[in-house]
Amino acid sequence: MELAGGGCLQFIVMFFTALFMGIGFAGGDLVAPPDEIAMVEVILVTEGETADIDTLQQAVEVVTQRLTALDLEPVSVSVTPDLSLAVTFPALESPTIDEVNAILTANGSLEIVDFTGLEVSQVADQPITTVLYPNVAPDALLNPLTNQPFEGLLSSEDVLTAEALVSSFDPNLWMVSVTFTPEAGERLAAFTRERVGEPLGIVVDGIVVWAPVIQTEIGSEVEIQGNFSQLEAQRLAVSLGGDALPVRLVVASIGLP
Repeated sequence: MELAGGGCLQFIVMFFTALFMGIGFAGGDLVAPPDEIAMVEVILVTEGETADIDTLQQAVEVVTQRLTALDLEPVSVSVTPDLSLAVTFPALESPTIDEVNAILTANGSLEIVDFTGLEVSQVADQPITTVLYPNVAPDALLNPLTNQPFEGLLSSEDVLTAEALVSSFDPNLWMVSVTFTPEAGERLAAFTRERVGEPLGIVVDGIVVWAPVIQTEIGSEVEIQGNFSQLEAQRLAVSLGGDALPVRLVVASIGLP
């Protein structure tokens, strides 16, 4: 674990301060006693590209939305002078630091994609290239029928709400219920009405998480069934319930503020 503003002496001071405060370092998590609030600072940097200040401010808004959805408080998100993001939030047992970081760095893009004419086995669990998100996943597949990016029908911009619920198919699994805008729902209904028996792609962050065969007309509400655990469904709902990140972010360091 790298500590921001590091140095051996600073790490030793932080370590003994943590022991004095009763904060344990175990499995990458910082856990405070019930009557204390331990804070953790995560530095996020852009991956493979240089973002301008306006783009980073948009990222600040998205990260803040996600922390708020997790009911973490107090939180702080800001752009640093070296154009990274400094994110401070409570270090709790649940969600853990690693789980929070996974949510903060998820792109948060959702697409409903036209898989007409394809076999589900050709695309299931695969990263794909779409017109709207051509660079979300490395080595992503093109549409084998056209050798062009897949056509998206709906995207994250069409989402009104996203909620984690117990699966309607299996009470031991969880799903994510997504509600689209009325206009998007009308587009999806018109499309699916004419393509009963064809597969439809549910694509999250460039990966096909589900490719159900259309049984009937689909409107404004879609259930994403992906054999999710409760935590996985909650993480996905938080990511999809707000805006997608305008730039790729990765964790550069984790430490005490």
